Amino acid sequence: MLLLLALACARQGAAPAASLSRAESSSCAACHRPAVRAASALRTVHPPFAEGGCESCHASHGARGELLLKGSEARLCLGCHDAGLVSRANVHAPAAEGCTTCHAPHASAEPKLLRKPADALCAGCHADVAKAHGGYRVEGTRCVSCHDPHSAAQKGLLREVRHEVLPECGNCHAAPASARPFSTEPQPGLCFGCHGDLEEKAKRKVVHAPVRSGRCTECHQPHAADAARLLAAQPPALCVRCHRAVGEKLTAEQPHPPAAQGRCDGCHDAHGADRKGLLGAPDSLCAGCHRAAREWVQKASVHEPVRAGDCTDCHDPHGGPKKLLVRPGRALCLECHAAELGKRGHPAAECTTCHAPHAADRPRLLVAGPETTCVGCHRKTIESRPPEQRHNPFAGGACTSCHVAHGDGKALLRPEPAKACLECHVAVQRVWSGGVSRHAPFAQGACMSCHDPHGSGRPKLFRAEPSKVCLDCHRSLAARLAAKGAVVHEAVSGGDCLDCHRGHASTVPALLVKDQAALCGGCHDLESAETAKAHRGYAVAGARCTSCHDPHVSSRKELVPANVHPPFGDRECARCHYDAPAEGGPAPAQVRKDLMTACAECHDLAQRAGKPPHAPARDGQCAACHDPHASPREHLLARSGAALCLPCHDLAAEGPRKAHGGTPTEPCTGCHDPHGGTAKPRG
Repeated sequence: MLLLLALACARQGAAPAASLSRAESSSCAACHRPAVRAASALRTVHPPFAEGGCESCHASHGARGELLLKGSEARLCLGCHDAGLVSRANVHAPAAEGCTTCHAPHASAEPKLLRKPADALCAGCHADVAKAHGGYRVEGTRCVSCHDPHSAAQKGLLREVRHEVLPECGNCHAAPASARPFSTEPQPGLCFGCHGDLEEKAKRKVVHAPVRSGRCTECHQPHAADAARLLAAQPPALCVRCHRAVGEKLTAEQPHPPAAQGRCDGCHDAHGADRKGLLGAPDSLCAGCHRAAREWVQKASVHEPVRAGDCTDCHDPHGGPKKLLVRPGRALCLECHAAELGKRGHPAAECTTCHAPHAADRPRLLVAGPETTCVGCHRKTIESRPPEQRHNPFAGGACTSCHVAHGDGKALLRPEPAKACLECHVAVQRVWSGGVSRHAPFAQGACMSCHDPHGSGRPKLFRAEPSKVCLDCHRSLAARLAAKGAVVHEAVSGGDCLDCHRGHASTVPALLVKDQAALCGGCHDLESAETAKAHRGYAVAGARCTSCHDPHVSSRKELVPANVHPPFGDRECARCHYDAPAEGGPAPAQVRKDLMTACAECHDLAQRAGKPPHAPARDGQCAACHDPHASPREHLLARSGAALCLPCHDLAAEGPRKAHGGTPTEPCTGCHDPHGGTAKPRG
């Protein structure tokens, strides 16, 4: 028989329609579909039934006509519901007999699965109760407002907390025999008759809405209750009936313990207060639990909201993310400190990495000094630099000498980083002041182009070997040095750029460490007979060697540059210079006549006589722009690009910058005739 029943259930329950509820699609609904559909449409549906979990209470097999319950009603119901409901000294008789006496097991049109409205259900057993209630006819009133329907410690199933005036109903109600026995004085006046202290609270600046509107029984039961102070429900359930947003916060990542535990009155006065939100005194509200907060205001640096007692500027008092912050840490700080932090800000994920959020013993709420705070994140920066070659501020933990904690500069450097360098390196400042030639990175304040600001294993904190640092910028020179067949000056191949050049500025051109003739004379005996012979008898002591020789590299022997002036290349020095005497030693290599006349013998300068003429061309100073013997540059130019014009023209001055839309960098000859053959710029 059981097997046939099982087969019938399996056959009839196959392929449920998609439109059916979960209960209707269960295997049980194959036989019980009409009853299941009717129950599913009612107001209150038992969750196990709604979810199709009939087997939670019923066995799958058994004799026809039985409920097939898996156990007693009490055992089944208390498997999900709190056993404390029926475990107190006085148990309601229907509850002792079985829950289904009052509750429908599957669904009901009433709340809490009641078979009838609560008062009608009670009246079914308790017909005449006026005598027990001081003569008042209480039929149809809310029985469960005074009596617990399951069990209670008190006789008569009275709830634990009873109104003190309960035995004397006439204190609040009219006489039982009157036409309107339950009429009372309007609230809250009726309540203030006994609770005079609450009447004073109702006069404060902020009054709780139920008190203001005279609805005391919205929060309190008038006769008896399970919660202290006759509350209609235990907080926070009572409070979140109206304050739903607060209820949602109690399910957040971190609810505030007093709120989650229903201790709403720990912060709020439920009737009236002088502060917004019915809050208590600000000086003791948070500090009552957070005792450390009492000491914060005594520290050297105090966060302004802490000083003002405005904890809710940063924290949500009911619940929220970690530490109850109203927004994630960094976003919260930016609401007040956006201007200080700048667009870039510090890359640390949280401001509290460096700052205490409430108070600290150091300025700016710092949790520790820079030498400790910075190391916390930048330990690798320190460990990668050898101790003996660390920049002094870096070694001493004085990070703020060069960096600002927040800011917009790269690497959070102070504005105009070079000024920060010069505050300590005053000797370099003096070199700058007296220099006639300045290294471009130094002039631009790009000290870190050459130096590691934290430390390195090289002298003067160079990022790499000086020659490599130099060639990283001077790439054209690097290409020439690497060219096949290059003739490299021994001072370059076997030495250091700083042997001949200064790194910042110099009192002589080309950043040389000393006058060119003196510099070359340090390695070459310029006054020897051998040197004079190599120069066709001319004295070269005091001469500008680079007018004939490239100081770094060339494709020709003797480091002669690629572009050679024909008379020089043909060794016809006498075409421009006086002949050297055969005896008596070398004579000064003077030009035979003024330079303009000498140049005009080969070059038609008359056609360059336009107005206004370029001053060097007009004054016969051809050598101001051209090398007379040889040059690595086209047209025998002494320098490249705009650098040629810099000795005479301050291209960074306001006038040239305004005329060119900024500091010009391209060769000036792209627009201007270098000799002055046109009255206006070309083009």
